[in-house]
Amino acid sequence: MKIFIDTAEVAEIREAQGWGILDGVTTNPSLVTKSGRTHEEVLLYMGRFMQYYREHGKYLERSYGFVERVGIDTLRKILVEDSLGICAHLDAEIQKAVDAYRDPWQEAVRPAYHAQFSAAELAYTLEVAENNG
Repeated sequence: MKIFIDTAEVAEIREAQGWGILDGVTTNPSLVTKSGRTHEEVLLYMGRFMQYYREHGKYLERSYGFVERVGIDTLRKILVEDSLGICAHLDAEIQKAVDAYRDPWQEAVRPAYHAQFSAAELAYTLEVAENNG
């Protein structure tokens, strides 16, 4: 069994981590709103965390394991207080990832090429898939 805490309060997360049985944190938007942080602040810190995790997480390491390994206090110093002077870099890199994102469902509205979803193209794709499977 794994134990998760559902909160947006760093003090509560820190306390629960001290119990030695916490496997992770989940946070729903209504809890973030109650924390007193603005939506923009939450996105900023979430983006910094995600980029730092992308750059420093071990292969196949889950985010809760990463937080446990690095430490919540260390992450707060790095991502909120900018103790390493890298927050501008993290902000720029996560913005590049956000800007590069393309919604795959939008291809149905705006196909990558004219006949992408035509019946002939779909039939060929299915034929290739069947022959390779």
